[in-house]
Amino acid sequence: MSFNKFTGELPQVSDAVQSLDLAHNSFSGHLSSLLCHTGTDESILEYLDLSNNYLAQELPDCWKNWTLLSYIYLGNNQLVGQVPSTMGSSLYDLRALDLHNNGFSGEIPWTFHDCENLVLLNLEGNNFSGSIHTWIPQSVSIVKLRSNQFTGNIPPKLCALSNLIVLDLANNKLSGSIPHCLHNITSFFSVFDVGNLTFSRAYPSYEIPPINKFMKIGLHTKGQQLEYEKILKLVRSIDLSANKLSGEIPEELFKLTKLQSLNLSYNYLIGEIPEQIGEMNDLESLDLSHNYLHGNIPQSISSLSFLSDLNLSYNHFSGQIPLGTQLQSLDAWSYTDNPELCGPPLQKNCTIPKKADNPEHGKGNEDYVFLKSLYLGMGVGFAVGFWLVCGSLFLNRAWRHAYFQFFNGVVERIYVIVNIKLQRSR
Repeated sequence: MSFNKFTGELPQVSDAVQSLDLAHNSFSGHLSSLLCHTGTDESILEYLDLSNNYLAQELPDCWKNWTLLSYIYLGNNQLVGQVPSTMGSSLYDLRALDLHNNGFSGEIPWTFHDCENLVLLNLEGNNFSGSIHTWIPQSVSIVKLRSNQFTGNIPPKLCALSNLIVLDLANNKLSGSIPHCLHNITSFFSVFDVGNLTFSRAYPSYEIPPINKFMKIGLHTKGQQLEYEKILKLVRSIDLSANKLSGEIPEELFKLTKLQSLNLSYNYLIGEIPEQIGEMNDLESLDLSHNYLHGNIPQSISSLSFLSDLNLSYNHFSGQIPLGTQLQSLDAWSYTDNPELCGPPLQKNCTIPKKADNPEHGKGNEDYVFLKSLYLGMGVGFAVGFWLVCGSLFLNRAWRHAYFQFFNGVVERIYVIVNIKLQRSR
């Protein structure tokens, strides 16, 4: 019943319904009209999609009536308030929770840590706050927390999420350094057996929406939001952009050889790009713009044959852009505001003119030789003249007496003239 023009409040649901998809309609009102009625039998509802409607107010605290719910999609509504703690404690088999683009606030309840089967967690575009380390379950594979108000450091606990394939913490208020232990996430540097993430519950013979829904999600990469099909087989992505992260980029981060998209832009990162970046053979998109990185761009980056989106702008890189087909084919804006960078695709040439080819330089050499010879000749002439005069006076006694008598006479005359001037001035 999705993609229709249904309006009004949500209907009550029969206890025998297993899947309910009312997405992309115009339902309004409160969720309690659907969730908080009491049926005679235990509900078997497993899949609930109410995304892209006009549902408002807070989430009701009626989740204990729906213990078999595994997939909840409430994105793109007008829901507000805090998420009830019973949502995490009652939904034992929760696999996917999507609350993106609403007005939720407050901290995430720690009870979600007990959702041992949770694979997809999308809380993008809300006003959630607090830290992100106490409530993330070990089983999660896709974490989208971008565009919230989360604070504190990136917790090292994330490094223990061995199934993690998408980590999106962009546009928050996270600070501190990037954890060195991220290379412990095995799914980022080895072939990952997605079969471990398939669903064990036995579904009816007809096709049920959760499988398709789970395999499709929007990701921010290559400067835009893209929809990925069968995401568990295709995508490995880390986005930590638009935070307050500082320090150097850990070398271990560039050992994640299966990573396809890495975005660290709009932070306060320093240091250089290590040569290990050439080992990221599957990398398609790299954005390090708007940081304080410096040094040369490693030559090894030219070996990344799949790299089609690169942004190193607004840093302090220097030297020649490495030669490589994909690097020279990128737009010049990928390197803008790095004054010391040169080479294609930039217009600034790295070639230094040879000295022999510069006539002005040759003229300067001639002037230098002439002045050097002039000063040398003056020095030698002064030395020879000085010793001729002094040597003559030293060897000839009569000349020496005559010279000193003449010198004394000059001094006496000056003395007399000065005294006469002084007497007259009185």
